[in-house]
Amino acid sequence: MAALSKCVNGLLNAENTEYVALTYSLRWAQDGFAPLEAVESDALGVVQTYHNLHKSRSPFSGLMLDISILLSSFPGVLLNYVNRDTSKAANCLARCALTIDNELVWIEEVPKFVISVVLQDLS
Repeated sequence: MAALSKCVNGLLNAENTEYVALTYSLRWAQDGFAPLEAVESDALGVVQTYHNLHKSRSPFSGLMLDISILLSSFPGVLLNYVNRDTSKAANCLARCALTIDNELVWIEEVPKFVISVVLQDLS
């Protein structure tokens, strides 16, 4: 397990933030920080754009093409939708990112402030 929490400066709406977060985290994993078995997002529109990229007219298609290329470096790994209620740990890390000025990374351990949420997600 690996976790990354990073504040992104700028005025971004929720969908833009999802694209930026996916791009950043995939580049982070690609640089060798974490092997990937799955990539999940609770942003249904983002996941739908990914799965329909060939016929998408979304203004985010260019960003999604970048994400698709990054994902291709992880054979067998796809972008999957998960309900927000089942991804509370990710939401906790996203809220944490709003309170920091730099990047926080955890590898092979669960951040202390998110342990209870992870245990809820696993049950």
